[in-house]
Amino acid sequence: MGAEGENETCLCNLLHVRTGALIVAIVELIYVIYQIITTAWFFDSNNEHYLLAVFLILVCFLLALIAVILLIVGIKRENPYLVVPHLLMQIAILVGSFFLSCYLILLVVGGTSVDVETIFYEDSPRGELGLAQSTRYDPIHINILTRGLRNILLVLLVLTLVFLIFQIWFFFVVRNCYRYLYRLALEKPLLNGSTDTKSSKI
Repeated sequence: MGAEGENETCLCNLLHVRTGALIVAIVELIYVIYQIITTAWFFDSNNEHYLLAVFLILVCFLLALIAVILLIVGIKRENPYLVVPHLLMQIAILVGSFFLSCYLILLVVGGTSVDVETIFYEDSPRGELGLAQSTRYDPIHINILTRGLRNILLVLLVLTLVFLIFQIWFFFVVRNCYRYLYRLALEKPLLNGSTDTKSSKI
């Protein structure tokens, strides 16, 4: 069995999966570094108001950065096990993107509205008295259908679905790269003339 087999090319058979996985890693590396810089800048501009949120976001991006770096090292060293953290990260991203897409679909299909409860009173002692007694009466309910918010949700839904499609493609590229590296690792002892199957473990 040779190392070259099926599912070892991507992008309509134009690229080998190793090259495709490296391109995925470079794209993700640029994106993660950009997000870390912008998140740090946002925290610097808003001081401690969003400390916890910024901290959690930075932790997530730092973990993603580690996974991307391990992917690059794993491809260069032909070690399939260094690719596993990236696959786990991609699975988490796919699951999160899927649930976000479902949530946005529900919002778009179910409609978006803003419920407003208003109480009008006169700015005078008489008005103050009426306000104190307003609990006896039902407030005026206004149901406003916001088309602008619906359009924003549609745009977010489209962007999320496009992101999900790209992530699915990225996942299969990296997964096929892992399989290729795993087969390559198993065949190394055979190529070196070794019959010891234990030496095939990395």
